[in-house]
Amino acid sequence: MSKFEDLCKSYKISRKKYFSYQNESYDFARNLVQGYIRYLDIPEEQFKFIPLDKEPKAGTNYTIFGAIHLAEDSFWNLGMQITLYSAPNEFPHQPVLIRFKFKKKSENVFVVKISDEDKEHSINIDSDNDFNDFYDYLQAQIQSHFEDGFQKFLEQTAPLRTIGFNQHMA
Repeated sequence: MSKFEDLCKSYKISRKKYFSYQNESYDFARNLVQGYIRYLDIPEEQFKFIPLDKEPKAGTNYTIFGAIHLAEDSFWNLGMQITLYSAPNEFPHQPVLIRFKFKKKSENVFVVKISDEDKEHSINIDSDNDFNDFYDYLQAQIQSHFEDGFQKFLEQTAPLRTIGFNQHMA
């Protein structure tokens, strides 16, 4: 076998490992999202997938596989938008974008975060409890955002804002 053929063999092995990892990650993403949809008991028309690595095209319904991407930090990223409302026929409706960041940590275990600053949540793919613990955490984060967000807004001090124009000296 030539040195070139050795390189080709290494390349082939590398691609096989990557696509195996990609398939495992896609399976995890599908299980994570399908479980969350069941957890929420959300109507199908109230959620959609959003790509986070590019501007979504208007009128495009993305599949989970069309919205997922591998980022430079080695985490897979997937956007899921849920739309909340006071009542189904009462507007406005409030879209909420959830970012799932995840990667494989060890055999059967993935870590998941909802932001770069979030702690890592370990989920064993065979443990419904791990998934449910993460969904409970996510539920608490979203509820806290809405229930405590207005008070936090009122407690902020904002700097004086300039409106409408810049003044230049001649």
